[in-house]
Amino acid sequence: MSGKLQIRLRWILITVLILLAFVLWADRMGAIFLLTGGQAVLTEHQDLNNNGIIEWYFLENYGLRIIENDVEVWASPAEWRVSSFAFGDTNHDDKKDLLIVAWKKGSFGEDKPFWVNMNDKEIRCHLFIFNLTEDQVKPVWMSSALHRPINSLEVQDINQDGKNELLVYEGSYSLPSRFMSLDASEPTLWQWQGWGFYLLDNPR
Repeated sequence: MSGKLQIRLRWILITVLILLAFVLWADRMGAIFLLTGGQAVLTEHQDLNNNGIIEWYFLENYGLRIIENDVEVWASPAEWRVSSFAFGDTNHDDKKDLLIVAWKKGSFGEDKPFWVNMNDKEIRCHLFIFNLTEDQVKPVWMSSALHRPINSLEVQDINQDGKNELLVYEGSYSLPSRFMSLDASEPTLWQWQGWGFYLLDNPR
């Protein structure tokens, strides 16, 4: 085997090992969005604070902004990567909520369970719920890292019990699974009970 061929094979091997190491790191960290392109601009309008003035919600480059009367009243933190948002009364308090699906580092926020000494550094998917009161965006409920990431969700009264549920299409943190079956999972149905969402049977 010639010296040039040996050098070429060596570089090919090094390149493959580097790519494999990156894929394994992305898979462990949940950084699947690092391999995705840009995000289409999504615009919605609501009057969540019931003041008679429409707010505009702009999702662009994985950041969500709320504009009222040409003034930005809220923007998602720079460290969040917002993948989607929705509206609906999810906790049955007769107020329409803002639901945000966001990816961020760490399984918990500032308030950690007493048995957790240090937050992890893995990038995971979270579901956050907010109310808009006057010009203040106030958190209602913020999940820790979800067991499976949310690909998409709908707020509906699926089982016709007079209370909204979350119809959720879930994905996987595993990079190979994302490439092999992006949206193959069956939807799951969740309903607010007390303090949090609980899985119901038979989503359809």
